[in-house]
Amino acid sequence: LLDERAAIEMERRAGQERIVAGRIRWGPADLDRVLAKVGLPPFAPTPRRALLALILRRARLRIRGLRYTERREDEVSRDQLTRIDTCWAVSEGMGLVDNIQGAAFQTLSLLLALDAGVVSRIGRALAMEAGFAATTGAPERSALLLREAERLADRLGSRTTLGLCRAVGAVAALTEP
Repeated sequence: LLDERAAIEMERRAGQERIVAGRIRWGPADLDRVLAKVGLPPFAPTPRRALLALILRRARLRIRGLRYTERREDEVSRDQLTRIDTCWAVSEGMGLVDNIQGAAFQTLSLLLALDAGVVSRIGRALAMEAGFAATTGAPERSALLLREAERLADRLGSRTTLGLCRAVGAVAALTEP
């Protein structure tokens, strides 16, 4: 039998995969249940509310800044890591079908990662944030975020995050005027 944390992880992955596979009717509902289980806000019920959530989270990020106190993963609670990873999964999946919801959860993922100080989560979140910045017409901010994400990925030897940085860099290049 799965323990509660493993069950939540499986449900999160199922929701994410359903979205990626185009099962838009079921994936978000799966992820909304996971969000509730891990103590995160649900999907915004309307596009306006999603935009408001995004604006408020971006304002919080701008005020907070990108500073963090580095911690090892084992110094951070499993619940905190689960919330970061859940936001990441939601942003990755929803970014394909609802950019505003995806960006709102990406920003929350970055905020939580910075608060936790776990460099692997910060690098991944910075790379995704660079992608959202590039697609919203902020090439300088995108480049800055991407450089920092690549630096962290190189430092950790994370080929996954480095690959994400390269993919986001390609998207950023395509969106430049």
